[in-house]
Amino acid sequence: MKIKILLILCLLFVAACAQEEGAQVQRTNPFRGGTEGVSINYVENSPPSEVFDGGGSPFNIVVKVKNIGEYFVPKNKAFVELSGFAPEAFGLTAGQLKINPPEDLIAATIDSQGTEIPGNEVYAEFQNLNHQQAITGASFTYPTIRAEVCYQYGTIAQSVLCSRENLVQPEEGGICNLNEQKVVFNSGAPVQVVSLRQTPRATDKIGFQFDVQHLGTGIGGKVFELGTECKETFRTYEDKVLVRVRTDRPGLECTGLIPATGQTALGVSGYVNLYGGKKAVQCTQTIQSPKDFEFPVTIELEYDYRNMAETSLVVKHSGGI
Repeated sequence: MKIKILLILCLLFVAACAQEEGAQVQRTNPFRGGTEGVSINYVENSPPSEVFDGGGSPFNIVVKVKNIGEYFVPKNKAFVELSGFAPEAFGLTAGQLKINPPEDLIAATIDSQGTEIPGNEVYAEFQNLNHQQAITGASFTYPTIRAEVCYQYGTIAQSVLCSRENLVQPEEGGICNLNEQKVVFNSGAPVQVVSLRQTPRATDKIGFQFDVQHLGTGIGGKVFELGTECKETFRTYEDKVLVRVRTDRPGLECTGLIPATGQTALGVSGYVNLYGGKKAVQCTQTIQSPKDFEFPVTIELEYDYRNMAETSLVVKHSGGI
């Protein structure tokens, strides 16, 4: 019994010491997270694995798109496009191979109780495809029927920066650290803010650097400049992300950003080109009246993004060889 009492007293002493040393409180992630945006998949048997030529075998192609990430996509800011065959071969025009989803793509969310609420499933339907002409031989295979979804998307990243009364030689035991890697939380999206690090700069300035990185894992996932509809005809549109940095404090400056015209958001904004999928941005924040406190930094990213799904299709000759 004496040994048990002694053990309990020791544990209480250790706990009290930890409280006196001011162990940091673990910050809570406000987002659901993840590295996906909008997924796209063919509905089963749509298209069918094989059809017949001669105009007597009509069919539909239906794809399911679902917003897995945490950014709302209006239906007029997304489209689904088919490729891999000449549209006239199946009795369509080029314009009929590109359609908007019939509904807005609602973002996935997490409520205050931690319950995950998934995004909605939306079905884009291409109707009445029909191989009009007769093929040569018994069958012809279209090896790649591709469905692409292009949509405007965004990421919200949050972190906390540190101010000390002395920004160059702070006293030990302060409420936060001026020189360390900071935790950064990202909303669910394929482009993320990673590796945010703060450093002291001067008697009235702190600095912080972060990387913008493409982390999407979907098939054919690719980043494009906001509002360019995922066009690969211009290389300058590819791997380009609009970045907005906000601390809601005066004296914020950032380098590594290409000026963005027409942007009126608070803070600093501009584009970055993702070389090798990543780009570093460096910022300096003036602290007008240095004291011991923490303050938030919000980084918003906006871009066009593309995902795809692929299948094959066999057209058989309805009259045999």
